[in-house]
Amino acid sequence: MWKSGSAPRRLRKCYHPLYNGHVDLAELNGKRIALVLTDEQDESAVFTGTAHWDGNHLFMLRKDPNKTFEIHGEWYSKIRPTPEASKKDLLDAEFFFRLSVGDMPGGSDEAGLQKTGLKWPD
Repeated sequence: MWKSGSAPRRLRKCYHPLYNGHVDLAELNGKRIALVLTDEQDESAVFTGTAHWDGNHLFMLRKDPNKTFEIHGEWYSKIRPTPEASKKDLLDAEFFFRLSVGDMPGGSDEAGLQKTGLKWPD
């Protein structure tokens, strides 16, 4: 079992109900947040950290300070409170957001990609 905030946890067919509310970003500050990455085969990996709102930008502070992850503004609307039934799967995170990942099409330019420091688990 992974220690909280350390290595990612691999999940299969992870589902969370839709939430239609809005999250006050200032209220996220200091709370545990999970990023759920889902691939094209519908497998997911969970990465956790502590939310840090500086008044302009939201970050997920990871255990390794060199792996701070910026949560982009266009993703803010994806942030949801974690349903109680999902907290164990999301490593006790109070909030989560989900993003899709996939292979880059051949000939794609990597210049526009964000280096996350996140590694998909084996």
